[in-house]
Amino acid sequence: MYYSSFIILFIVWAFSPIGAIANSVETIPYDNDLIGDARYDFAHSVEYLVEGHSMESYGFMDGTRVDVVPATTFQVGDVIAFECTFDKCNGAYVKKIIKKDGECYWVEGRKDVWEENGSRRQSMDSRTTYGWLCNNDISIYGVAFPQKG
Repeated sequence: MYYSSFIILFIVWAFSPIGAIANSVETIPYDNDLIGDARYDFAHSVEYLVEGHSMESYGFMDGTRVDVVPATTFQVGDVIAFECTFDKCNGAYVKKIIKKDGECYWVEGRKDVWEENGSRRQSMDSRTTYGWLCNNDISIYGVAFPQKG
């Protein structure tokens, strides 16, 4: 099940705009302390390459490798890989959870506007586009962590 979900995520990612799927995370490296945390399923983590700049302000530059780890719960401060399933943000993204209300999430990426390839860009996130993402709006694949090493 996870394998097919990640294949779909990869296909969506491959055809998404550069700024839309910046597979990235805040600087929360996982270490031996987290490996024993029952919330994470490290055995089914999947590697992704950061492409884009929308999460640079959290320390993940274009070209950074991350592991997306399935989790049983998600909380404020987690950086999640997810698929948005409604018209405002149809596609796959990686963003930081800023607020949580039950099973609804407020996610954000880069807070500023930047130039990329001669175009003015701004992170697409709850602050600028989505609003709250709830149950049927979002399918979360896992928490993203920078790779060790």
